[in-house]
Amino acid sequence: MRQALGLRGDQSNERLTPRREPLRGPHRFVKDGEVPVEVLSPSREHGPGGPAPVNRIAAAEAALRSERVARERAERSLRETQATLQHVQTKLAHADLAHGEALAAERRGREQAEAALAEAIVAREALELRLAEMVAASPPQPESPPEAAKSSQPTLVKPRRKATNPAEREPQPVKWWLPSYKAKTHAN
Repeated sequence: MRQALGLRGDQSNERLTPRREPLRGPHRFVKDGEVPVEVLSPSREHGPGGPAPVNRIAAAEAALRSERVARERAERSLRETQATLQHVQTKLAHADLAHGEALAAERRGREQAEAALAEAIVAREALELRLAEMVAASPPQPESPPEAAKSSQPTLVKPRRKATNPAEREPQPVKWWLPSYKAKTHAN
């Protein structure tokens, strides 16, 4: 390898000889008509190799711009959709919480109503028992049959309502915007 690179220590013995090209003779120039010439104008859109390089670059840049705009629109649409989804999920969670609270309140109300009903039943039974004891303890008194029927059934007395005149129920509104009212207040 050193010998091929010419780096051997004994360079004095070996001399590099320049390569010689075989002699071809004098150079000859081409004359008109020997080589076909094809003229390509840069204004042509499509040639044998396709569109001109400048037009291809411009078309690629335009396509790139349109793709970037489409990507930005798609990303914006994605962000809006994600925000809408999160908003709807939040509403759903709030609705679930409200529904759960409403069910719990209804259960509590039902339990309270059932407890009040049970208390009322116990109180009624106690009163019936006490009434039975009182009837058993008192001596029987002869009563007339219509009065006995009346005394065994409790009568409900409804309080009488006052007959109210519709004009007395609600006072008339003060019409302060009318000129007649303004004249009264300024005269006093």
